[in-house]
Amino acid sequence: FTVFVLVNDVDGNDAFDPTDDIANGELVVIKDSWINETSPGSNNWTATTLRVRSQNDSRNRRALIQFNMPEIDADSEVTKATLRLFMRDAPSNNRTYQVFRITQDWVEGNGESDNNPEGEVRWDNQPTTSNDPTTTSPVDTVAFHWVEFDVTADVEAFLSGTGNFGWLIKDSTESES
Repeated sequence: FTVFVLVNDVDGNDAFDPTDDIANGELVVIKDSWINETSPGSNNWTATTLRVRSQNDSRNRRALIQFNMPEIDADSEVTKATLRLFMRDAPSNNRTYQVFRITQDWVEGNGESDNNPEGEVRWDNQPTTSNDPTTTSPVDTVAFHWVEFDVTADVEAFLSGTGNFGWLIKDSTESES
């Protein structure tokens, strides 16, 4: 997972240029997990992949991810921030994935259903999110490629003092195969 932040891209070409007044960088994941509607009391933190899926009979899956926010000079402007997720397993039909800003803290967990640590994220206690998605991205049926989401507005908000609790990624049409 990568969030790439480009700050003050003077020439506007979205590329690293040592003459720009920039603080480019990749952010570090500090929490990640996925939740499963068919196992609403289970935590999946120990999984090595995040899962997003829409499937009939309420068998949906959602991913949660949070990155650190570096110190950036108050006079700087974030010109672009992109969340890049690598798709290993593609859906059987073209889909649209949505990214929602998480609005409350959540506990990554230990990968079990014992609620230890207390409050570990599960389907039945998933954190609240913004009402509208920050961004969407079409997802096709081809595996092994990057899916990118423009999260510039959220990163700007995080750096301006809005709580950074990460993002929830889900299918735009859940409960559909």
